[in-house]
Amino acid sequence: MRLYFSDAPDSPGLPEVTEVGGDFVSLKWEKPKSDGGGRIKSYWVDKREHGTDNWHRVNLTPCLTNMINIPNLIEDRRYEFRVFAENEAGMSKPSMASNSVKVKDPNGTL
Repeated sequence: MRLYFSDAPDSPGLPEVTEVGGDFVSLKWEKPKSDGGGRIKSYWVDKREHGTDNWHRVNLTPCLTNMINIPNLIEDRRYEFRVFAENEAGMSKPSMASNSVKVKDPNGTL
């Protein structure tokens, strides 16, 4: 009898910003090309301020879809994001970092 073990999934696709507000962004990304032989259980998203090296986890609970709304950002700061996929074998390598995005209320004054 042969037991089958899966591998960690490939990295997810590049995160894309779909909406920007005064203190939040919405992101989406492509699912990994390979799930490593195991169902993707969750995604984990990190953020960092543009120009810094320190990444911080955004979601404290697993993200079950390939999109997320990230609240509590600081207006007029630039952020970058990356995503990890997880299956029962473990965590993928991070996605490429997103383009930096400036958090700005689209209806605010100039």
